[in-house]
Amino acid sequence: MTENSLPTPPARPTAVRCTVGLLLTGVLATGCGTATRGAPAASSGAAHAAHAAQQQAAPADAVQLRSTLERLLGAHVLLADEFVRTAVTGQTEQNAAVGDSVARNQTELVELVTAQGGAAAGQQFQAAWQHHVDVLAAYAAALQSKDTAAQAATRAQYVAAEQQLAQSFSTVVGGTVPLPALQQAGTVHGEHLLDQGEAFAGGGYDTAYSIQRAAFGHMLTAADVLARGVADVKDLPTAELDAPRRSLQTALSSLLAQHMGLMVQAMRAAHDGSPDFPAAGRAVNLNTTELAGAIRTLYGEDASRQFLDIWASHVEALIAYASAEDEAEREQRRETGTDYAPQLARFLATATEERLPAIDLAAALTEHDDHLRDSLDAYAQADYEQSQALAERGYAHMFELSQGLATAVGDAVAAKLPQGGPATGGGGLASRH
Repeated sequence: MTENSLPTPPARPTAVRCTVGLLLTGVLATGCGTATRGAPAASSGAAHAAHAAQQQAAPADAVQLRSTLERLLGAHVLLADEFVRTAVTGQTEQNAAVGDSVARNQTELVELVTAQGGAAAGQQFQAAWQHHVDVLAAYAAALQSKDTAAQAATRAQYVAAEQQLAQSFSTVVGGTVPLPALQQAGTVHGEHLLDQGEAFAGGGYDTAYSIQRAAFGHMLTAADVLARGVADVKDLPTAELDAPRRSLQTALSSLLAQHMGLMVQAMRAAHDGSPDFPAAGRAVNLNTTELAGAIRTLYGEDASRQFLDIWASHVEALIAYASAEDEAEREQRRETGTDYAPQLARFLATATEERLPAIDLAAALTEHDDHLRDSLDAYAQADYEQSQALAERGYAHMFELSQGLATAVGDAVAAKLPQGGPATGGGGLASRH
């Protein structure tokens, strides 16, 4: 295979074999004028009810808590980036739908913080998080209007907003994580969100996607540190967090969740023929390369090549589907590439020594495809709320799949991975682990 690039749709994205061994620690460390809508407020009522399928009770142990934080904080990065991008491009209706997704994500985070830290901590966090989102919305509006003075002013406001947010997290973890480390992490997070928006607005699409990747990895680091802090306060055991299969779970969650997020972005860009499509394609291909590298680390070069061929076909078929001229052509292409699910299911079932049956894996992989195709269908029909809802479900599904795969792989194989991945690249937080 040749150097990875995703040409004009519907041509096949060419995934690259890793030429050097991939360290998953590196994956986690880097992650690598129409008027715009106001800042989304925390969801309630019908929107909250619609999101009930993703709600879960307060995590009962540190592993579940970390996974929940990974899911919610990672989603925040993807949704915040999309919120800014749709504001910049003047896609008002889609921006409103993404804003609703941002608000649903916020509601889940507030509920989680309240469950862990109590009502007062939840109220403090909600106020700080809402301010954080408000300032981001103001920055997006300034980018859209090309108001450089307003951009500078909101950047300054964001520094204060992130410090307020750091203080609220400090309350949740009972001071077990040094406040300066949380403040530095907040600053890094704010810079990630603002810098990707600035890059996207200026046509620096590769830079925007690269920053998004780094921001996602940073949030997984934050999730690990915060989960350990809460565990300290509540006297929860943390040894399981360092089990090899749990490190693998985090690594797979990062890679598969980013795959879902990137594919949603790339498929929408392919459908629209938008100028960020080539950069989105390159980001998808980089993620594919990293997934193949993870397989290489666990099972060797031959297995990596086999996985890469199957996964690249999966990506190719979805991009071709998104590039169809109309609904009739999409329907013709709907079955194209669906054989990837049984092929990959057999591969993974063999790799896990049948601890995950092929029939169950095939069903899960088909569901993943359905999430992406159905989300694109809704997007093509301008049903942006439904498109977002399906994308959210597909994103959450990646965390479920990662947990099942990591458990099935088991500690013996997972121990081949470098340890400490979640604690690298933490923007002030790595020392906590």
